[in-house]
Amino acid sequence: MPYFAENARHLTLREGQSPNTGLRRGQVGALYALAAHFIERHDPALISLPTGYGKTAVLTAACFLAQARRVLVVTPTNTLRTQTARAFRTLDTLRRLTALPAEAALAGPLVAVVEERITSPQQWQALESSDVVVCTPYSASPDLDGAVPPPADMFDLVLLDEGHHSPAKTWAAFIRATPNSRHVLLSATPFRRDRRQLPGRLIFYYSLRQAVSENAFGKVCFSPVIVDEDALPESRDAALVARAVEVFRRDAAAGLQHRLLARTARISDAERLEEQYVNAGLRVEAVSSRRSKQQIEEIERRLVVGELDGVVCVDMFGEGYDFPKFKIAVLHSAHKSLVPTLQFIGRFARTNDEQTGTATFLAVPRDVDAESSELYRDGVDWDVLLADVVEARQQLALQQRETLQSFAQAGHPHADYEAVNPGAFRLPQHIAVYRAGQAPDFSAAPETLNSLQITNGWLSDDHSTYLLLAKSVRLSLPPQNESLAEVKLKQGEM
Repeated sequence: MPYFAENARHLTLREGQSPNTGLRRGQVGALYALAAHFIERHDPALISLPTGYGKTAVLTAACFLAQARRVLVVTPTNTLRTQTARAFRTLDTLRRLTALPAEAALAGPLVAVVEERITSPQQWQALESSDVVVCTPYSASPDLDGAVPPPADMFDLVLLDEGHHSPAKTWAAFIRATPNSRHVLLSATPFRRDRRQLPGRLIFYYSLRQAVSENAFGKVCFSPVIVDEDALPESRDAALVARAVEVFRRDAAAGLQHRLLARTARISDAERLEEQYVNAGLRVEAVSSRRSKQQIEEIERRLVVGELDGVVCVDMFGEGYDFPKFKIAVLHSAHKSLVPTLQFIGRFARTNDEQTGTATFLAVPRDVDAESSELYRDGVDWDVLLADVVEARQQLALQQRETLQSFAQAGHPHADYEAVNPGAFRLPQHIAVYRAGQAPDFSAAPETLNSLQITNGWLSDDHSTYLLLAKSVRLSLPPQNESLAEVKLKQGEM
């Protein structure tokens, strides 16, 4: 019998009343919502949990809940792929939360990691003895040149970590290539800023404010570093380094096992800053795309055992990465907008490590985008502010998504527009309202509206609103003795 089906009875979905006595409330809610979705629907399920809240527990528990035969897990980076594979092999998160018994009573599943591009059916077949296969889009996406999709019946559960990437071609290809599988997308940001629609249905959304109210996050203290208005970048970085060293030594003296993560924008700056931190007395290394997988894994090992005090990163150890000892954040290069700033800060508020305390965030206030300036006022309660800012944005997108999901297909769409769904639309900012002499007839979608040809239509659940997609078709014949190209040229179309 497959591993997860055989051991599903060992999974205990229970909300803990104290640390490490059970799952968090949002994790339990997400898993129950997923169980209901699997019974009722086949479209992809989207689950939204705040950054740092604990999606690893949901990912691993979902496999037992679904009694999966074989699972494909897609992660955005090599670092996260390694971390995810380790989490599935050991099931440490579920064991620590007492959702599964200790390792002596239950061994972990067989996990395979895809590191090279899969270009033949035989490579997929070689993975059939595994219970879980972990990959990145760059190693296994069917959309890559020369890549082949997995056999149609190989995976019955596909998990997409950081699921907000799914509109990208390399990510969406996994869903298209596995039509018989159940698909689960997990993300802290289910509503993209570019408005591109995520596939499937949002089945569970747990707000940051709810997570804050249950003390799921620790405190983050902002420590502004003030420099002269005309200070050169080198002087600004030196001030940040000096203050970061002070904070690190203060925390170490208090018995806290904190690690430092400094963010910068360019590889050359990371290498320069590494030297500055080392000269200031900290054991720090630069991490960027120039490092090999083996080098990054060795740096991670040294961070864990305390052989390194921190790292200077260029977008590494970022999205989805779980290392709760990162408690000192230094922003040498500010993010361009509020959302990534919040996500960066949120990673330092994780509380699932015993020998850590309050996180410290260091930045030069004037370097931060105006949109984020509210974060840097004196006396700000970051827990509440982070929740308020994120919640305001998410609620608007959530209301729009729920409204559009209330519409069902009406009539037969034109063949070229069958794939369009209401979730792809943006609700208008300008609305014209008309008073009708009599109630409109919604018994059937119209085929035309004046000169417009209706290509698709959807009717709301309460049968009070039609959403119509139309196109305007204009045909103009060229005058006698004139070619169509000549007419277009005169009209400025060529």
